[in-house]
Amino acid sequence: MNASLTLTPSHAAITFAKSRGIDLNLADHLEDLLRTNDFTDIEIDYISMPLGWGGGVGERHARNVYHVWTSVRPMLECTLGIDTQEFWKLMNETFENYRECRTWHKANYAFGRKPLASVREDQ
Repeated sequence: MNASLTLTPSHAAITFAKSRGIDLNLADHLEDLLRTNDFTDIEIDYISMPLGWGGGVGERHARNVYHVWTSVRPMLECTLGIDTQEFWKLMNETFENYRECRTWHKANYAFGRKPLASVREDQ
């Protein structure tokens, strides 16, 4: 059975990252990371990033995702069980699907203030 029929490049990348102990959900813990490092006045939220549609931002975001996936192409081919020609076909289909379905990513962000060392010591 051809793995590309059941897995997308995204699923393959997630599978690979998990097998290497890479936490792809780190962005969900930004507030905890900031608090642990003594940040105050923390604000967390997200923006919706279009992928391959919606103007310049969506096109640049698609280009970034494309470059990430092409840089790990050998790993994705192995995980998906496909050859290079099948990889490029799948990539083209996947990115066309992103445009047609108006796919977007949730891009988390967080910021806060870190008090001066002298202020922290006085507390």
